[in-house]
Amino acid sequence: MTDGDTDTEPTDAEYAKFWVNTEDDDYEPVDVTNVKEEWENLTIYLPEALRDEIELAFRETSYECMRTENYDLQKLRDFYPLLVVLGLESLESIEGKDITDILAYSAAECEFE
Repeated sequence: MTDGDTDTEPTDAEYAKFWVNTEDDDYEPVDVTNVKEEWENLTIYLPEALRDEIELAFRETSYECMRTENYDLQKLRDFYPLLVVLGLESLESIEGKDITDILAYSAAECEFE
């Protein structure tokens, strides 16, 4: 996919970039009535400090969406998938040594035990 080419189906690694660079900026929420019933469940265990950072990021992102787009960001339907998509895209550009460096940094920042 080249810059400005919005007719081509993006690869998995290009989804977030594709979404940001589309000409149609109007977001339509995923057509899901009840995320807990319609989507698959994934349980993850996180240190409290990292969990708190995710909660703060959600609140900030939710506020920004409401302020600029008048959109009520939903944690399960919108934010968690966004967090995963952006994280997966970031992982594709990181190599082994960078991964361990980031893990060390995040452990220090969040004071993992």
